[in-house]
Amino acid sequence: MSNTAKEILIPDIEQDVAELSRQSVIRPIFATNRRGRDYLILSQESYRLLEPKRSILDIVADNRPEANFDFDAPRLTSQLRATEVDLGT
Repeated sequence: MSNTAKEILIPDIEQDVAELSRQSVIRPIFATNRRGRDYLILSQESYRLLEPKRSILDIVADNRPEANFDFDAPRLTSQLRATEVDLGT
């Protein structure tokens, strides 16, 4: 992503949404009004890069109420069997 952000006025957003979508992949776009920068338009990929990486241990250890969920693992219905693997040695 380029370090140079593009700046547009909020009323101009409606004029070419498709072009803004394409440009947001290349660089961030600040939508402003007369008071200053109000909104930031990022591609979804760029936004995901901002999210912290979490391990499964972080997820399980999360004590927030909204992180509490129930997970019922499906039961294994087939029999397990040994399989020979040729490792080419």
